[in-house]
Amino acid sequence: MVQVYRSKEKVNEVHEHCPLCRHTDLIDGDIQGTGHVYFRPGKTKFWTFLDCNIKTTTKMCTRCGAVQWYGNKEKLVAVKQEDE
Repeated sequence: MVQVYRSKEKVNEVHEHCPLCRHTDLIDGDIQGTGHVYFRPGKTKFWTFLDCNIKTTTKMCTRCGAVQWYGNKEKLVAVKQEDE
């Protein structure tokens, strides 16, 4: 098994390939139940001015059907900074 350490410059390239089959044709979308699905980081303060719900987006591979799930990194950084 080989472990890959990606540089900060190439981190966005991960979003352009399927993690299973390495295909590059990915379709943007959302996961939906009765509304949008959000990520809520653990151990966040209850009383805060900033909403802790982080919107998620997804991409689906047109070759194998794998779904990749992403969260808003900028909002996560803002929530973490407010907790400190």
